Amino acid sequence: MMSARVLFSASTTFALLNGCATSVDTAALGTIEVITLRHSYNNSHLVRRGDRAFLVDAGKPEDAPALLESIRAAGTDPATLAAVIITHGHADHVGAVPALQKLGVKVVVGKGDAAMVGRGSNDALCPTSFIARQRHEDDEKLPFEPFKPDVLVDGPLALEPLTGIPGWIDPLAGHTEGSLVVNVGESADRAAVSVTLVGDLVRGAIGGPGAEVHFYMCDLADNRRDISALLTSLAPNAQHVFPGHFGPLDREDLEDVLSDLPESN
Repeated sequence: MMSARVLFSASTTFALLNGCATSVDTAALGTIEVITLRHSYNNSHLVRRGDRAFLVDAGKPEDAPALLESIRAAGTDPATLAAVIITHGHADHVGAVPALQKLGVKVVVGKGDAAMVGRGSNDALCPTSFIARQRHEDDEKLPFEPFKPDVLVDGPLALEPLTGIPGWIDPLAGHTEGSLVVNVGESADRAAVSVTLVGDLVRGAIGGPGAEVHFYMCDLADNRRDISALLTSLAPNAQHVFPGHFGPLDREDLEDVLSDLPESN
């Protein structure tokens, strides 16, 4: 069952995705603040609690200077970030990593993506739609400056010792081998998680509410299992969902996406 969505023609959608939209959205969720910094339709999320802050994802390479300036404009010196957590190693999520490393910011990456970020090029992408097929070649070959992570995540990792903010970093391989989700709460208890940052596990709908299957996903049945695992065990009470593109979303948006995904390939 497909959810109702704002309709765009393929040409309009393609134009939107190749634009240079910049925006800042702030969500205050209890003691947690999530500031979404959007450049070229790629989301980076500045997560703050009190005087502690970390970044989730780092945009495209060409947007790195603008992203650092956006962090400053939001009231945080990039050099004081506890870490930048990369949800996966694609070029549109790692662009500002070398600049942040030069400032002394610790870089966290899923172990399965270590080879990709070390060579500075994307793994093969599997398009899921007409629009993705039109963009495929350009997206797949987009280069970035290679880097060596400071922390490689190969199992659930407590967030608070790393950033000073409670929660968990959880591997959820699917979009890439090293994909991560970041679950944030008022305490380290899984039941206290209220905010989840999901990278490209799903994407927000273009120009309207709700979630959609990401443009690139090689195993759709596995994507369904990953979303189910997030909702049932990794972040069973999370209500606020922040994807790598468009959004934000809520729990019901992720539940709706399950109906668009096959149970087996």
